[in-house]
Amino acid sequence: MHSLCAIIMIKLTNRLKMVADMVPHCEKVVDVGTDHAYLPVYLIENKICDMALACDINEGPLNNADKTIKKYKLNSQINTRLSNGLDKVKGDEADTVVIAGMGGILISEIISTKWLKDSKKQLVLQPMTHIYDVRKYLCENGYDILDEQTTQEGKHIYYSVSAKYSGKENIKPQWYYYFGDLLKSKKQSDIDFCNKIILSLNKKYEALKALPDNYETDKLKKVLEEIKNEQCL
Repeated sequence: MHSLCAIIMIKLTNRLKMVADMVPHCEKVVDVGTDHAYLPVYLIENKICDMALACDINEGPLNNADKTIKKYKLNSQINTRLSNGLDKVKGDEADTVVIAGMGGILISEIISTKWLKDSKKQLVLQPMTHIYDVRKYLCENGYDILDEQTTQEGKHIYYSVSAKYSGKENIKPQWYYYFGDLLKSKKQSDIDFCNKIILSLNKKYEALKALPDNYETDKLKKVLEEIKNEQCL
């Protein structure tokens, strides 16, 4: 007879569930910045991947991850590793790389890892800030954006994107780097997400208008005009 602990499946928050739902069925997943390893455990339990590598830059989160992995009796399928981003990870250890809960600029730096430029590998990213920078990096560095999602959790709206390398540079208008394909979505969390960005851009524009001959003001004005045009199409 199985113990109660062994038959209880792990439950994820809305934020992590959104990320998990974007991970394709594959053999090996690397979770960068794993913290408690909740995501790898969920992926294994739900047979989304066969093996997982849970990485973190600090030993504390890895100790938490080890406890979670042991609790769910998945030591044979999930390994932990101390690593700064993907520094200690080899290309043949990952079919899908997940980076969730970090700033967008840091994520952009991590995904500059050379072995990720492989059409057989997929990225699932959840930037907490600087989403513009992540989307811009992907488009300008040969990645095709496959899917973008948002979800509400408490008072916060979280965003995730999946992408795969094609080698084709895909330069987009500036507004796209802020919103991607979410701007015309009918999903409520997407609408709220976009409206929050528009409000932030308008506030920034109004604050900069008083400055003479400011390039940033002209750039923001153009972006806001582009947004209005896209919303009217």
